[in-house]
Amino acid sequence: MGLNEKHSIQNLKKGKEEVFEEIFNEYFKPLCLFGYRLCPHKEYIVEDCVQDVLFKFWENRKNITSIRSFLYTSLRNKILSEIRHINITETHSKSNSIDEVHTPTFEDIIIEEEVKRLLIEALDSLPEQCKKIFNLLNSGASYKEIATDLDISINTVKTQRKRAIKLLKEKTGDLFFLLYFINE
Repeated sequence: MGLNEKHSIQNLKKGKEEVFEEIFNEYFKPLCLFGYRLCPHKEYIVEDCVQDVLFKFWENRKNITSIRSFLYTSLRNKILSEIRHINITETHSKSNSIDEVHTPTFEDIIIEEEVKRLLIEALDSLPEQCKKIFNLLNSGASYKEIATDLDISINTVKTQRKRAIKLLKEKTGDLFFLLYFINE
């Protein structure tokens, strides 16, 4: 987390809305991604649940001891509660009961989303030209196409690619190979 959690909690308890806004911006997307894993095919539920949890977070800010733990646990409980409610109210019975659906463990999902977040942060921290070239190459563009589009030499494209890989390996270590599995 880009924020100092202890400092953020202290400022939240004082009612500083700008700290809440930072937390909201930092966690909204990761919480949605986490929620989509718990509740696939019902995206409309997830975003409502994330907003409810963030509102609950603000209301309970004076009792918060861990931002991440509160948000992820609250979201998990909220989504599971919503799923149970939907399953009860549906008139036709499908085999989508929360007990019948194979879902990854809570910890597995949190770890996966945190790894994705760290990798995306590493990509975002690259210099603009490096990031642009790396993303174009990963999307299937050739060295020649990139060189033509950006009006640079093919050797510059190759050099920027090597630079991007070096920087990403430095920032992510063993997680580097997972970059190819991130879908944004």
